[in-house]
Amino acid sequence: MTESHEQTLSSKAADPLPPSSTLCGLLFRFVLGALLLAPLFPLSKHNYLLFHTIVEMLSVAVAVTIFSVGWNARSFARNNALLVIACTFLVVAGIDLLHTLTYRGMGVFPAWGPNPPTQFWIAARYFQSAGLLAAALLLGRGRSLHAFPVLAGTLGAGAVLAASIFLGVFPDCFLVGKGLTPYKVGSEYFISGLLVAAGIIFWRRRKHFASNIVPLLVGSLVLTVCSEMSFTLYADVYGFFNYLGHIFKFLSLILIYQALIKDSLRHPYQNLFADLVRAKEQAEEASRAKSEYLAKMSRALEERGRLLEQFDAVMNNVIEGIVISDFDGNIQTMNQAALKMHDFESPEQGRKHLSRFQKDFELFELDGGMLPIGQWPLSRILRGERFTDFEACLLNRKTGKRRIASYNGTLVRDKSGEAILAVVTIRDITNRKRSEEEIKMLNAELKKRAVELEGANRELEAFNYTVAHDLRKPLTVISGYSQVVRDMSAGTVNAKWTAYLQKIHDGTQRMSQLIDALLNFSRLARVEPQRERIDLSAVAQAAARELKLSEPERRVEFGISERVFVDGDANLLRVVLDNLLGNAWKYTGVREEAVIEFGTTEVEGKTACFVRDNGVGFTMEEAGKLFLPFERLRGTRDFKGFGIGLATVERIVRRHGGRVWAEGEPGKGATFYFTLGQQS
Repeated sequence: MTESHEQTLSSKAADPLPPSSTLCGLLFRFVLGALLLAPLFPLSKHNYLLFHTIVEMLSVAVAVTIFSVGWNARSFARNNALLVIACTFLVVAGIDLLHTLTYRGMGVFPAWGPNPPTQFWIAARYFQSAGLLAAALLLGRGRSLHAFPVLAGTLGAGAVLAASIFLGVFPDCFLVGKGLTPYKVGSEYFISGLLVAAGIIFWRRRKHFASNIVPLLVGSLVLTVCSEMSFTLYADVYGFFNYLGHIFKFLSLILIYQALIKDSLRHPYQNLFADLVRAKEQAEEASRAKSEYLAKMSRALEERGRLLEQFDAVMNNVIEGIVISDFDGNIQTMNQAALKMHDFESPEQGRKHLSRFQKDFELFELDGGMLPIGQWPLSRILRGERFTDFEACLLNRKTGKRRIASYNGTLVRDKSGEAILAVVTIRDITNRKRSEEEIKMLNAELKKRAVELEGANRELEAFNYTVAHDLRKPLTVISGYSQVVRDMSAGTVNAKWTAYLQKIHDGTQRMSQLIDALLNFSRLARVEPQRERIDLSAVAQAAARELKLSEPERRVEFGISERVFVDGDANLLRVVLDNLLGNAWKYTGVREEAVIEFGTTEVEGKTACFVRDNGVGFTMEEAGKLFLPFERLRGTRDFKGFGIGLATVERIVRRHGGRVWAEGEPGKGATFYFTLGQQS
């Protein structure tokens, strides 16, 4: 069969006729049949028996024709439904013939009344509806049925059904004087239900027939249901509804004939090759499904390839070495970091059993003890252990190179929990360990130096006290004798010698104050601040009051911010403010109206306290010398002081975890800032 021919058959078998065309054709056949049967109505009024006989014999003839063509078409049609319909109508033809012969007035069975022909009628309809429902259910199901067993089975069933009537076993359907029995009426409704079910199934499985056959079949079933409903209404075998039921029955057979005989002969390709076309469509559908599956598999393989590339890239770019082994101890792969750690040039050098590594490598504990191969990281993993940060020294026997490594390892299991791989990660910590050793050595050295420094500090403190004690004694003698000489010579020596004696006395007093300042400064190196919550504003106000009392004649304006609270040592912070405010008081002495401020500000996101004045100021080039002991800036020699106050402030602030700095400008004053670490 050529491809073009096959496509033509496929289009004929698969493409349904337009619904409007099928409906019009069905309506035309119905009207034509009604016109042909119209003359039978007057005949039924004149001679109902003749009318009944003609209609029934025509029905029997059509049924036999349906069987004949359907039976002979079984070899090429291969349609189980058509075979069952053909065999069913052969039995229906036989039972309908018995119905005709037993009809009242025929004289074939003169002893029988109207009940047997009605029983034969119901039996034929039962058989017809059951056969059509079975045919509908067989569409597209299973393999082809064997024709002769089907024929034998249907004939046997028909014979049993007919015998039940002859033997009086079949239920009564018509009683003289009473009409139709409830069994007969109920059977008509039941038969109609079977026919409706068959019609629905035929319509749902219409793809198994040529497109114009199923509407005819469904139309035949509808007419058969109309026939059955008519036979539920008559009370006389010669009545109108009896006539109408026979007409509907005959028309339904004509439609079945049209569907299964005439249309099958007119369009043989549609029926002959329907299965072939369906098989071709199924093959095409399977081919499309296969193509989609192959495309999906191809995409999956591409995705897997990309994942493998990404995995390989990750493996070779991580800093830690990665070693993967099977459960038997055979190394499967190493990443670049692991290869470098073992001095391998290619992955092939590392693909060997664990036992072969003993030839080139040794493992030692950090204290120097050699590790047997049974205690190597991979051996422990293969025994089911899981560990992290196992540190050991790796020795390459060939190169003599030693590395300290940190090992982590675990087993990889499949979904069932069975171990399939062992993974070891290795991190080279040689430099870290070297740094740790250096830090330990530095800490030990620092501890040693701290002990030495502590001893030196104690010696220095003892020296300070000794010096202070040894210096105070002669200073006291000089100061005392100079005062005695001055008092004794009062009025006997000139004013010049009296001034000399006063300078000697003032010098000794200044020397004594310097010694006290030095002792206080040295003590700060040992004092640990006792932190508490302090109102620094109140401390500043107290210091300002004392300054005003010392020189009440000066015009000085103090601006002290309220509620400045800090965490610190109250005594030490009083020293800080005494020195800073005293410095400001001293260097604003040249101003007729001095201004001294205390408050807080934000510096680099932190709160800082400040003391600001409008005194003589200083240059920023000299700011670095302010907090050095005994340093005096240019232009400040005329102001009293030893150069210890700001150094004391710096040491106290540093002991609090803070810092102190200053900003100034010559002639425009200075500002000193300080922070205190954990400050509120």
